[in-house]
Amino acid sequence: HRGDAAARRRHPSTDVRLLRAGTRAGAWAGARGGPVLGLALALGMGMGMAVAACSSAPPQPMALARIVSYDTATHSVTVQADAAYSSGNGQMNFDGYAEGTLTIHVPYGWLVTVECHNISNALAHSCAVVNDLPAALGIRSTPYPEAASPNPYAGLAPGHSTSFRFVANRIGTYRLACLVHGHEIDGMWDYFDVTPAGPPVATLGP
Repeated sequence: HRGDAAARRRHPSTDVRLLRAGTRAGAWAGARGGPVLGLALALGMGMGMAVAACSSAPPQPMALARIVSYDTATHSVTVQADAAYSSGNGQMNFDGYAEGTLTIHVPYGWLVTVECHNISNALAHSCAVVNDLPAALGIRSTPYPEAASPNPYAGLAPGHSTSFRFVANRIGTYRLACLVHGHEIDGMWDYFDVTPAGPPVATLGP
């Protein structure tokens, strides 16, 4: 009806008035430092997201006593390998340790169970015992073919866990590493030492 149309022209709807007001306010903000305000808001949001991401992981490494547990009667040892446990090394760590700052000592002939947990909420990670060679892309050699999480080059999805077992029947120094592309190069590895004797233990340093 023409009368209704005329009335709407004389009295715009509330939505239209709000839209016009918002447009005028936006134009004023642009003229009065709106880009600066937008940048401040963006920075604030970015900082908030960064804080939230970092707060998902504790800042300190796992206590050494929690990493290794064992039973002398059965000659069995369990290794706790929590990928991205802490914020250290950009979360590229096991139990909060990276770049060989941790050594896991296991006696020769013992049955080893590695409990591999991917705590990251963003990246895939894996656990594997490999030869102690400089980190490199591609296939890594291992003294124990069964000593790795499933599909170690693809890794476990965030929040997933698995375990694997092997008998430590080769004395020597190896690595516990993440074999997802580039992660070992980024420092996601620690030492795994098979010793002639002595109790299983986790220590600092090589």
